[in-house]
Amino acid sequence: MLRFLPEQIDSLRPEEILRHVRAPVLYVGSAAPRFDAALAANWLADFHLEGVPDTGHFLHVFAADRIAALATDFLRSVNYSS
Repeated sequence: MLRFLPEQIDSLRPEEILRHVRAPVLYVGSAAPRFDAALAANWLADFHLEGVPDTGHFLHVFAADRIAALATDFLRSVNYSS
């Protein structure tokens, strides 16, 4: 899949897909995400961004405990009734 993604990137329209997502979305990334978080928040109805300081691409390795805590807290906060 990753092999073909660069060739298809111009045809992807995330705003058309993401605006239909109603489930809460948690994005855990480095302290400085490399995308427009404000734009993502406009596309997603319930978007949560968490940055983990002092990490890079391997935050899941170097900050595993912090990521697990963020995911646990997020899951506890989600309202499953709607």
